[in-house]
Amino acid sequence: YVHGLFLDGCRWDKPGNKLADSTPKVMYSALPVLLVTGILASEKKTDMYSYACPCYKNPKRADRNVSCPVDLRTEEPPAKWVLRGVCLLTTQRIKVKCECRGESFCSARRPVDLQPVVKISVYKQATRAYA
Repeated sequence: YVHGLFLDGCRWDKPGNKLADSTPKVMYSALPVLLVTGILASEKKTDMYSYACPCYKNPKRADRNVSCPVDLRTEEPPAKWVLRGVCLLTTQRIKVKCECRGESFCSARRPVDLQPVVKISVYKQATRAYA
């Protein structure tokens, strides 16, 4: 069993047991517990409406961060989910450069939670009395 995966770009419809469009303003949605079993490639059923969803280790999508494809059921063609960039994530945390605390890196929950770093410098103007 695998738990703790998040869908990016869509949501899981529990009553229909399939992929569905994401709700507005929701970036990530949790995927229910997956039962993972092994089968031979020759015994794999090729379904027209099964999306091979890539699973990434973190939100920064790169070839080195892909762990495995997961077949998820859908009623729409898989091309729809490919164009939307749907993927599975093992974590929602990202690492960003943090200049506010002097640390090299800090983590945030999601990119929308990142606060812009504003440096405010207070300069004292030297006042000279000219005679």
